[in-house]
Amino acid sequence: MTIAPPIAYQDTRVRQYVSPTRVLLSRDLAGDPAVLTAAPFARPCYPPTATCTLAPGGGVLIDFGQEVAGTIRLVTGAPESHIPARIRLRLGESASEALANPDNDHAMHDFSLQVPWCGEIEVGNSAFRFVHIQVAADSTPLCLTQISAVCLTHPAPIVGSFSCSDDRLTQLWLTGARTISLCMQDIVVDGPKRDRLAWMGDTVLEARVIRAVYGCDPLIPRTLDHLRDTTPASQNMNTIATYSLWWVVAVLEHFQATADHLWLDQQRQYIEALLTRFATAILAKPQWLSRPASFVDHPTLPDATSALFGTRAIELLGLQAGQQICSILGLGLAQQLCQNAIASTQKHLPSLPPGLNKASTALLALAGIISPTQANQGVLSADPLHRLASFTAAFVLDARS
Repeated sequence: MTIAPPIAYQDTRVRQYVSPTRVLLSRDLAGDPAVLTAAPFARPCYPPTATCTLAPGGGVLIDFGQEVAGTIRLVTGAPESHIPARIRLRLGESASEALANPDNDHAMHDFSLQVPWCGEIEVGNSAFRFVHIQVAADSTPLCLTQISAVCLTHPAPIVGSFSCSDDRLTQLWLTGARTISLCMQDIVVDGPKRDRLAWMGDTVLEARVIRAVYGCDPLIPRTLDHLRDTTPASQNMNTIATYSLWWVVAVLEHFQATADHLWLDQQRQYIEALLTRFATAILAKPQWLSRPASFVDHPTLPDATSALFGTRAIELLGLQAGQQICSILGLGLAQQLCQNAIASTQKHLPSLPPGLNKASTALLALAGIISPTQANQGVLSADPLHRLASFTAAFVLDARS
């Protein structure tokens, strides 16, 4: 006998409750603020346990000590009126952001709501460190028993490690490991605060970091499948042509790390259609300048020449990866199309213009259009710590290694 409704999907994330580390600011707060940072988990009860009361117009700024991904949980007491309080709640990665007007792009970081009396409420779904609660001037008082962050984490043990003589570099690795853990939600998202979406350009690098820190986690193929299932092969992932090509690269890299033939075979129909579309388009217009540029990275957007040459490099990387996949899957016709498109692209290579940026230069080297020595001597070694983008800097490092 079934007593529960059918389950549409089982969330595998773990819920963990974290208490604030300190109260940074408060206004019109009655009671001991230490109540708000008490570690024991609290449940609503009647009569309520120790509470702090925020008067109408009052506010409190809470610090959780580090970035968390999840929601905010408020446990409340019982005001005499038994009327729900009305509050404005703001989430921020910095104290100044939580005190200002955070944007509501993709997730709510600044919103108003009613809070039950002698109960609990859980709101928000973002990443934050600071929480600012402000009671409306014409509201009843807010009696607070506890404020906690509900951290939503993907259960994955760390299997990788890094340590070197430079403590700062070691700490940067640990920070990267912590950052990617926040992005590992139900799928791998580009950022736990915003956009909270699977952007394929970000995913190809996130997958590499996950493998280095957590091993071949199932979130990687789940995310790649999600992007495949939400994008017809006739369209571009996230509406960006180069992102569909990065998907091909990521599929090959995941297979190389796992040798999961069953999963790779599930990509057969989609990848054949996708590669056929790109290879056919390239063969129809083989001249490099005859096809439009796509997205390389944000700093490259105003540089039309670098964007075009960077796009051609990503096309080659995608076709080269696709050719290998087709060989493994026995997709002879698609493999031949990839080979022909690669050869055509290389045959029609124009003279490289001066002034290409580091991102596109690195991608050209990785695609085999220019040698790593040429890329380093001409562009990448000049002022090496500047003119790098957070996304494509990884490819610059690859080309320089």
